Amino acid sequence: MVRIVGNKKAGSASGTNKKTTSSSSSTKSKSKGKAKSSTGTKTAYQEFMSQTMAELKDQHPSWSGEKRRAEMSRLWKMDPSNPKRET
Repeated sequence: MVRIVGNKKAGSASGTNKKTTSSSSSTKSKSKGKAKSSTGTKTAYQEFMSQTMAELKDQHPSWSGEKRRAEMSRLWKMDPSNPKRET
């Protein structure tokens, strides 16, 4: 595999055999997993989604993930814990 750096190919016959990296792991920290609010607690949306996903999996095991997410979205719009609830 040849990577293009600027106008030159890395590892080409130009005499330079430098390897490039896409990001520096020591300067940037990537968060993996579930997002949390700045206080470290789950948001109302995250709490609702985790509870509802578990309930829907139990009630409708044959549903695809896409269908469960569509149903959760519909339910969230009407949920009392939703600060932007549609009335």
